[in-house]
Amino acid sequence: MGKKQKIIAGIFVVFLAFLIIGAINNITGFLIMEGSTLGYCPTMESQALEIAEERNVELVEIGSAGEVLQALENGNIDEGLVGRKAKNYEIGDATNEEILESGNTLVSRDKDVAHINDLSYLNIHTYLNEEEVEKLLKKNYNINFYESKEEVRSKIREGEVALISWDDWEDEFELIVVMSGEENKKAEDFRGVFLYN
Repeated sequence: MGKKQKIIAGIFVVFLAFLIIGAINNITGFLIMEGSTLGYCPTMESQALEIAEERNVELVEIGSAGEVLQALENGNIDEGLVGRKAKNYEIGDATNEEILESGNTLVSRDKDVAHINDLSYLNIHTYLNEEEVEKLLKKNYNINFYESKEEVRSKIREGEVALISWDDWEDEFELIVVMSGEENKKAEDFRGVFLYN
């Protein structure tokens, strides 16, 4: 076999390996490195425990999503599991994001906190269909439905509260962190599951 044929064969083997890894990733839904350190925020505890049952990872609970992302960027953990999308300033260009579970969340121009029992006092804008909204919010809430995402983006820029899909998150948005229960824990219904590495 000539030098040129060996190079072509080598390239083919590397290409084949990427195809196999991609197929495995598509089958499992995500790829967590065996033997890695997975940092997670408290709202992701049950998801982190599920991952640890399936793979050989060391779990490290970290106080908040921001602290998890900072630990990842500092190299203190190999991967981070958080309940919200990272802001661009929180992660480097080489950091990968995988949405393990999407869903919907409340956003506005300014970050805020609201108890789930107080959501009925808010004027909420959304482009999501009624069926999707009713999974999170009661029918008697003040909800304004729009045909386009752009109309809702405009409301967000004006400082209004909007219910959006995590898939439509933009870096300029700020979360309305929804709390629930007497312990005032973050309401998981408004969180996603995001893996960063």
